[in-house]
Amino acid sequence: MIKRKFEDASMKDVDSDSLKCLVFLSGLTDPSHSETRLRLLNQLNRLKESDPSPLLDDFINECETFVTLRTDNRAIESKEVNAAYQRKPAKQDRKHLYSPNKGFRYRRQPRDHLLDSPSRNERSSSPAKKRGTKRPKRKHRCKYIAASAHGARTYLKVRINGHPTRLQLDTGADITMISRRTWEDVKSPKLDRSTITIRTADGSVMNILGSFKAAFTIFDRKGGPTDRKGCCYVTESTDLLGLEWCIQMHDYKELREQYNCKLASAAVENAREDIVNHLKTRLADVFSPGLGRCTKTKARLFLKPGARPIYRQKRPVPFASQAAVNAEIDRLVSEDVLGPVDHSNWATPIVVVRKSNGTIRICADFSTGLNDALMLHQHPLPTVEDVFSKLNGGEFFSQIDLADAYLQIEVDDESKELLTINTHRGLFRYNRLTFGVKSAPRIFQQIIDSMIAGLNGVAAYLDDIIVTGRNMEEHRQNMEALFERIHTYGFCIRMEKCTFMMSEIRYLGDIIDKDGRRPDPEKICAITEMPPPKDVVQLRSFLGMVNYYGVFIKDMSQLRAPLDALLKEITPFKWSPDCQDAFEKAKEVLASPLLLTHFDPKLELIVAADASDYGIGAVIMHRFADGTEKAIYHASRNLTDAEKKYGQIEKEGLGLVYAVRKFHRYLLGRHFTLLTDHKPLLAMFGSKKGLPTYSANRLLRWSLILRGYDFTIEYRITANFGQTGALSRLIAEQTTPSEDVVIAQAKFEPEDAVRVRNFGRGGARWTPGRVLARHGLATYDVLIEGRVHRQHSNQMRPNAPEDTEKTLLDLFDLPILPAQTPTNTTLASTDPQAQDTTLRRPSSSEPNEDSPGMSPATADADTRTISTPTPPRRSQRNRRPPIRLDVNPTRKTYTN
Repeated sequence: MIKRKFEDASMKDVDSDSLKCLVFLSGLTDPSHSETRLRLLNQLNRLKESDPSPLLDDFINECETFVTLRTDNRAIESKEVNAAYQRKPAKQDRKHLYSPNKGFRYRRQPRDHLLDSPSRNERSSSPAKKRGTKRPKRKHRCKYIAASAHGARTYLKVRINGHPTRLQLDTGADITMISRRTWEDVKSPKLDRSTITIRTADGSVMNILGSFKAAFTIFDRKGGPTDRKGCCYVTESTDLLGLEWCIQMHDYKELREQYNCKLASAAVENAREDIVNHLKTRLADVFSPGLGRCTKTKARLFLKPGARPIYRQKRPVPFASQAAVNAEIDRLVSEDVLGPVDHSNWATPIVVVRKSNGTIRICADFSTGLNDALMLHQHPLPTVEDVFSKLNGGEFFSQIDLADAYLQIEVDDESKELLTINTHRGLFRYNRLTFGVKSAPRIFQQIIDSMIAGLNGVAAYLDDIIVTGRNMEEHRQNMEALFERIHTYGFCIRMEKCTFMMSEIRYLGDIIDKDGRRPDPEKICAITEMPPPKDVVQLRSFLGMVNYYGVFIKDMSQLRAPLDALLKEITPFKWSPDCQDAFEKAKEVLASPLLLTHFDPKLELIVAADASDYGIGAVIMHRFADGTEKAIYHASRNLTDAEKKYGQIEKEGLGLVYAVRKFHRYLLGRHFTLLTDHKPLLAMFGSKKGLPTYSANRLLRWSLILRGYDFTIEYRITANFGQTGALSRLIAEQTTPSEDVVIAQAKFEPEDAVRVRNFGRGGARWTPGRVLARHGLATYDVLIEGRVHRQHSNQMRPNAPEDTEKTLLDLFDLPILPAQTPTNTTLASTDPQAQDTTLRRPSSSEPNEDSPGMSPATADADTRTISTPTPPRRSQRNRRPPIRLDVNPTRKTYTN
């Protein structure tokens, strides 16, 4: 028999190296090495076919390579089994069978986890345990198996009810769960019976022992604590820090981007790097840092019938900033974005903004007349269904972002005159399509649609292009086809904003992956993060939000009954457990699909924003044919210490800008209604006469941001504005990015001729004067009619005939206050000098000094006349006299 086996194995043909390889394989006797042994036997046969005398070194190298690959694979896909078992209760304890806190024992299984579940006969036939003998180890039946990558695990320090522990971060889990052992470590708080059903990733149901309300503290990566309250669920063997708690952390967004539990194999990572390097080598022009230029078509703007040219004067730029502005204009000219011209019938003023990184941005204010004269481009923007229909069935997704998208589109010669801007250096024309033109989004969408026409697995919404594929090879082919088109059209991409071969992406409030689309939890995080009210004011705001959506809520009166009781004057404000339960139930209803709807571009869009003393809230909604409104997305954030010092008009304006920026993808290129409960904002953000030349810095900057959108601003009384009031008053702490700063603000130098705002009831609206000195950043000493007055720059303007634009005070239509009279003088004073210093208001028959070049009809329309000579009513309180500084102690009279 030995000879036969020797001949069957062809041992006579085995040389010394082959024998060494066989000896090496004979040492792999452990059952865990079976896969390695089989792989090496196959490799040995292949080596012998190619080389009759395989070398031992080649064989060992192949073994090391395979072991390394297997180790990397286990680091991603190794499984850890946590087994739980339930002690069989005695007969007399059967009545306590369903108690969530009794009858359970928990033990973590050994690491080798290669135990089989014993049969009932094996357990029953085991000998009884005798005193002093060792009890055999109990084998377990697995109830739940979780597969995760050890290398991708992240643990955070958490304190639950004051007891420290560590939980694994899992942003894919909706709730936070702790194991039985951890529950005992936090002193076993009383459990409530849980009515929810929890399913694992494979669809199996997980056993829940119960839940309890916990006060928890999460420590981020830098050790910063986040103190909140929430619901914690107890399971057999799982410790997970879920999304419900994670979203309340200060740095949640950074954590989600870095540890989003999206496991990618080494093959995917290599394929991602491979395809990017291949595209960079093959199509280097697409990745160039310069500005691309579309070579297939040019943009053309069409005027409405009967439109007349509108020419606006330039806006002043401070002397200290002119060098930076000149450098930015020269850069745009060198890139062929701008071109100088000598004459134009159209002219638009610019606003210069210094961005947070220190660079200069020049923005054209086309809302001053051009946008109203343009016809809206008729190409439709894609719907959500159009985009999702092209992405169905995809497993990998990539997002491509075009650099300075609009500026890569050239404008035809006839339309360039319409895009003329008026600067301190003269007139310039845009040679490229620029942001702020009403027709720009639809023109750009039409060009992008023509570029991706006929491509498989490619969809685009404005400059956001999405590519997908059912596998890596198909995704690679679709990417190459898209980049070929981008290269053909002459576009360039912004590499730092592109993502390649991701398992999921976020788009228009949904998460897209291989299983389809699902709602993004961020849409309702402003509600789920909402803390309980601390006083009656906050409670009224929350109930106003509940009442706003009350038409959709069944038994609303019963739901809010415990909260309504706190509004009674005879009842002290005491937050009880019943109030907390009603508050949590109301939040669940507000965040449920019953009150939310998917984005539909065919329906009317409404954006509402509100601001309180310490926060801002916003919501984007759809208005249906029956007049009802449903929310698409809720958002809120707290105000910084600096923002809390803003005036109320600035807080309300900040809320509107925050809402428009937050919902940018929903709003750009579509008309929407912007709601506010602060009426002065209608004149600031809704006026078609352009930005005030000397308005407040922040309002000027925010108004410029809103000019790039097509909206109608409407006013709602606060009583009918409940959908955002609670969001602005009940919010969690969040960080706020730095803002840009407007530098094109009027500044005056000594000896400048100015006009000073007259707040008196008589005399001209603006009185001429001369600047003597400056105090601080915005306060000046101005010589007016022989006396020196301390004035703020907001109440001054250059004494130039061409400056005919209205100020912020004119736009807001504020009432003219009476002159402040010193307490030691009377209204019937006969002092000529005192009478001269009283500023008069002209009648309708007098010429208007505010606008010398205006016609009498226009001047009359811009002047508030006093129809009766009756003296104005004056307050009886003491008023501080105005500050008048004499330049000469001898009180010599000076003339302008």
